[in-house]
Amino acid sequence: MDRRIVALLLALMMALASVSALAEAAESAADAVPTEAEATEAAESEELPELPLDTVLATVNGMDLTWEDVQEHLTNIIDTYSQQGVDFSKEENLTQARQIAMQYAIDYALLRQEAARLGLDQITEEDEASLATQNSELWEEAISTYIQNNLNLSEEATDAEKEAARASAINFYESQGYTMDSTLADARQALVYERTIAELCKDVEVTDEMIQAEFDTAVEADKDQYDGNIGMYEYMTQYYGQHSYYQPSGYRGVTHILLKVDDALLQNYLDLSAKLEEQAERVETGTDAEATAAPEATEESVTQEQVDAAEAAVIASVQPTVDEIMAKFQAGTEFLSLVDEYGTDPGMQSDPYRTEGYPVHQDSIIWDPAFIKGAFSVDHVGEVSKPVVGNYGVHLVYYLRDVPAGPVELTDEIKAELREQLVEAAENEAVGEAVEGLYNNAEIVYTSFGEAFKVPEVEEEPVAEGAEDTETP
Repeated sequence: MDRRIVALLLALMMALASVSALAEAAESAADAVPTEAEATEAAESEELPELPLDTVLATVNGMDLTWEDVQEHLTNIIDTYSQQGVDFSKEENLTQARQIAMQYAIDYALLRQEAARLGLDQITEEDEASLATQNSELWEEAISTYIQNNLNLSEEATDAEKEAARASAINFYESQGYTMDSTLADARQALVYERTIAELCKDVEVTDEMIQAEFDTAVEADKDQYDGNIGMYEYMTQYYGQHSYYQPSGYRGVTHILLKVDDALLQNYLDLSAKLEEQAERVETGTDAEATAAPEATEESVTQEQVDAAEAAVIASVQPTVDEIMAKFQAGTEFLSLVDEYGTDPGMQSDPYRTEGYPVHQDSIIWDPAFIKGAFSVDHVGEVSKPVVGNYGVHLVYYLRDVPAGPVELTDEIKAELREQLVEAAENEAVGEAVEGLYNNAEIVYTSFGEAFKVPEVEEEPVAEGAEDTETP
């Protein structure tokens, strides 16, 4: 992880928070320095005392790990998972967070040591100049962000007021432990990490065959998940924006002309339709007007004939326009031209929907049922439905094409996405294996202050009797 970026992003996030709330939090911090005996006792209780930042919690191959090294990781862990609902007032959760933070700190220490062994920890004058420039830019951006979000500094502010605002921002960041020197130090260390990670990942390779295999695997996974489950497919792809590598069968691409109608006519039809549906539900559940004395049962019932009449009135209001559209269509005018001339749906004005149509399935959950009805009321590509009344007006739906089922096209864009994913996974694995090897060969000694952070040892699986002599198949 790039600690420089973490540091500045954390500072920027703090700048957006309430200054008074942060001040109160800072004032409540204890200044007492515990003795080693007090720390040992506290490590066994539910709370850890405030420690000086230079308190040594452990040594890794003789290198000291201090509370400052671990605290940053612990703060990030607690902040992140608290937002996800994890309760860190529970000792078991806090203990696990401490252990994870310590593991992170150990891993970074091992990477620093590996960088030194490989000679990657040397910062040249050119490196220093570039880092200083970048750090200065980020620092100024952080100051500007704090002033903009927390201080009422007008455009007419005097130089003295601007200097005071700048001093206030710097004081704030310093109160949170950030200075230009500290972020520059983080930038130097980040550069060393980047070099080390690059060295550990230098043999990572992703071939076209690996991309194809990953694509095939993704296709099969999506097919298993979405075949026969159109609701899930549309929910995940439309609402959550997930990419699917498999297109379920049964979809049509349809375009349409949406005609606006009189609001009162449309609302009357929609209200009557809703009441008729409610009546049907009450009958189905045994709570209709004749079966219960519930207040809603006293309302005047609605008949199908009333609903049909209201629907006919809506269609009749635009029938002359419908006739005009169909006459032009039957005379050879392209439907897309008629969409441009008569349609009122903005979605029909841009691709991909303009040229490929809306993808509609009989079991779709994202479209107006009336629109689905119109889409499947015709049997052949190139046909136009009769007018159907929906929530937004009257639709004339054009059956444009059948959407091919099966794997989506493996485009260059998808290949690039898969390559990036595979490279990231391979690099993570390479780094993980390298760090695990370093960890297994490291000498790690915890102080009494670090007992509350001690990473539990992973117990090896017991070897079954006689397994030593068994060849691996």
